[in-house]
Amino acid sequence: MKKVYIDKLYKDWILGGIFRESSALSGQKISILYTPTSKYSLSNVFARLFNKKIHFNPGDIVVNQGTLFSLIEQKRIDLKSLSNVRCYFTHDSKTNLLMKSELLTQLKLIFTMNRKDAEVLIEIGVDPSRIKVVYGAVDSKLFYPRESAENLNPFVYVTGDAKGRKNPDKILKLIHESPELHFKINGRFWREYLINRSIELKNLELLNFDLLKNPKLMRDASCFLSLSLHEGGPYPVLEALASGTPVVVTPTGWNPEIVSKENGCIVDFDIEISDLKLVLQRMIELKKHVYFKDLTNAGYSWEKLAVRLYEV
Repeated sequence: MKKVYIDKLYKDWILGGIFRESSALSGQKISILYTPTSKYSLSNVFARLFNKKIHFNPGDIVVNQGTLFSLIEQKRIDLKSLSNVRCYFTHDSKTNLLMKSELLTQLKLIFTMNRKDAEVLIEIGVDPSRIKVVYGAVDSKLFYPRESAENLNPFVYVTGDAKGRKNPDKILKLIHESPELHFKINGRFWREYLINRSIELKNLELLNFDLLKNPKLMRDASCFLSLSLHEGGPYPVLEALASGTPVVVTPTGWNPEIVSKENGCIVDFDIEISDLKLVLQRMIELKKHVYFKDLTNAGYSWEKLAVRLYEV
């Protein structure tokens, strides 16, 4: 049986979801082990006390390089078995990776979510044959295009938390300077963010965060917007495209590899607001012509991702 080791902190986060969804469709026996990385957790204290180390077998996966590094630092790993394990890599700085290059070069295989991360790993010495780009997946039963353009009221959709790497200040500046456009945000911490800055925006509909509403919002939106500064994916881009909604995104994660002039637009991090407004208006117009299409061409199913992750 193959084992997937994932930090307990990620169980209900996107990383936990990726491996729950993919393992269920793999057709293989896979055990997901939620492993705490805090050295003060009871299980880790006992493991160190009795010198109980994790031994990796061929086909095993550790989710996130940070989890692997933490377990190694706590002497929880049988280092002789590193050459058996595969690691699902998430974005990291080259500086951090250089300090861990000796460990990374020993791994059986490293999965990256995009080519940019793969190139960074190659630069620090990882053999290209030990790297596999796997991208992401989207559930076509949840995210699918509209059948009709009726009641298609234009709005720009933003999802995700109001945290630094999501570039909330630029998003709010855009909304403030675009009174002719309507925006909807479905995410956490935005209300507090606005209150703390005494910001009121009449053209913004701030929704109480609800993940269950996300598929319909993606489908009904005229355009999906992400101005993130750092991303591994981002998964919402796949969800928007599968819903027939064009995207306006920064060149993070896999965006440069899946976004084209047929389904969206990639904008520079420092794009002027006036230019960004023109791009949004162009994508809103594009929506009228593609609302009934899966703009990913059904290329990112969970079944396909499962094959990529669990084949040996």
